[in-house]
Amino acid sequence: MFTRRQGISQSIDDYVTDMLKIGKAIEMSDQMLQFAVLNGLRPELATYVTQRQPENMSELLQAARIAELTLPTSKDTELHDKVDRLMARWDKLSTAQVMNVVLRHPPRVRPFHRPLKGCVTPATAKR
Repeated sequence: MFTRRQGISQSIDDYVTDMLKIGKAIEMSDQMLQFAVLNGLRPELATYVTQRQPENMSELLQAARIAELTLPTSKDTELHDKVDRLMARWDKLSTAQVMNVVLRHPPRVRPFHRPLKGCVTPATAKR
């Protein structure tokens, strides 16, 4: 119950309704249910609701509805963190693959280059 989180696109009413059903099924006290709901709110809503200091579920729901309607939706920071970690891994993987290719197959360095027989080069063209 305390691990359940409000979905990014889930409305406050849907989230609270789901939590009330679960709370009723496990016979949770109203105060514990209020803490569980507050714990699972999206961060931008939870901050506002906490500042309002609701004393019961009705006040919590009212504050959360106001927050939902008036506060701008925050970016999904969790998603951005995941994308950043994925990009970092991609960079490391790409770099590692290039380094493996370079180390396995170092470029050959020829100190002198002799043209093949029959090839015309600037040096042989003057003859």
